[in-house]
Order: sequence, then structure tokens, then C-alpha cells
Amino acid sequence: MCRLLPFALLVSLLGSAWAGDGFKSGPSAGSTLPGSFTPYNLNGKIGKDRPHSLVVEFGLDPVVAVFVRKTPGASDEALGKFLQRLDIACETHQDRALHGFVVFLAPEARSSRSEETAKGTKDPPILVQEAVAREKLTTQLAALAVPLKHVVVAMYPDSPPGYQINSEPGITILVYAKHRVEMNFAFAEGKLGDEEADRVLKGVDALLGKAKAKN
Repeated sequence: MCRLLPFALLVSLLGSAWAGDGFKSGPSAGSTLPGSFTPYNLNGKIGKDRPHSLVVEFGLDPVVAVFVRKTPGASDEALGKFLQRLDIACETHQDRALHGFVVFLAPEARSSRSEETAKGTKDPPILVQEAVAREKLTTQLAALAVPLKHVVVAMYPDSPPGYQINSEPGITILVYAKHRVEMNFAFAEGKLGDEEADRVLKGVDALLGKAKAKN
């Protein structure tokens, strides 16, 4: 098992920490991951087409976790490009057991088999509307997952408990290992471009490369 560098040392190796554009989201670097949650997985070797905890599946291995909250109809082009690059990074760092997943946070991801539904507090037309919206989101995300060999695509109704993902549209990227957040990159909607993607992936490379060198 690889040994990972302390966050403070990693920052010094990278030259400077990512300051972002004022968009704050997710647990800070150096903190412990808030815990497990169970999103609905659209692909993956273990949890495909069912609710499944990726935090539990990937255990103590290094992980790049991406949380996406987007405006309906917003383009996924830049995000799709980043996910394909992350997929390549997971392939490249198989010897370091690098994993990646992306969770889309959307009300449409809520299952109709909720506690509220079980109590009979929702009318049938509302349940039908929710089911249609969920199916539409599932179809869109399944298409996004097609070219990805390693990155798992999932959906969840809102920010997982304790994660404090910004309620505004944007992308939050957590790089963690041994359930410790090593890096946090947060981008408002439309702010994740090639330069920002380079910064994230170079940080991952540095983290894993230096850890490998110490072994």
C-alpha cells in the first residue's frame, strides 16, 4: 500500500494551493471525509444500476470524487472532457489503485420509494412526474458513462450528509485517500476549463508520484 504525503507538504511541492474564484464547496483539505453515502450508480464493476456506496467500495485507496450540481440544460462538454481525462489517469495509476467517481446532485435522483412516499403523502400524478424525471436523468447519465472504463457515474438527490456541497451550480472535486481529504478544488458553473483540469490532474499525479517514490 502506498504512503501518501501530508497535505501541507504536498502543497509546497505543487508550488501553491488552488485558491479558486471564491466559490467554496465541500470539506476542506486536511479534514476527514464526512462518511459514506449511497448514490445510484449508472456503471461500475460492482454497483451498476443500483444504489451502492463508492466510499465503502474504494476503502482506503486514493480517490478523485467529483460532485456536480448544474443548471438544467447546462452543457456537459467541459465536464465530459475532464471525466475522460480522469479515466485515463485512473488507467495510468492502476499500480497506485487510483479510483474516480462523479455524483450528479439533482432532486430528480430521488427514488419514489422514499419515506415520504411510504407514508402516502404524495399524489399519484406527482409520483408519475418524479418517475419520468428520474428516468430522463438516468438516461442522460448512462450516456455520459458509456466511454468511461474506470470512473463511476452516479446520482444523488442533494449534498451527502456532512459534505456541505455548495447549493449553487458548480463542480466540487475532492482528492482523498485513507478517508482524508488531501485536496479540494471547487469551481462555479462554467469555470472548469482545460487549465483548471490540468491543475487538478497534475495535483493527483504529484500526490501519487511522490508517494510511489517514498516506497
